[in-house]
Amino acid sequence: MKCVECGAWTTVLESRMRQDNTRRRTLQCGNLHKFSTVERVEVVKRGGARTPKRPKAHPSTPPNHSPSR
Repeated sequence: MKCVECGAWTTVLESRMRQDNTRRRTLQCGNLHKFSTVERVEVVKRGGARTPKRPKAHPSTPPNHSPSR
C-alpha cells in the first residue's frame, strides 16, 4: 500500500484482529508518516448481495480440565 500523504510504499507496523471480524493495521512509510486502516470481511453471494461475515464464537472461559493421574 502507498502512503496517503507522500505516495511512498509502506510497511505494516501492527495488525490486530478484533472480535467483530475487522482487522486494524497501522502502517508507516519511509518518510515516517503513520496511518491506520480498518478492513471488514464481507460475504458476496450470487446476485451481488453483500453481508458481513459473522465473527467466530469465542468461549468466555476455558473448559475445566482435570489433570490426569
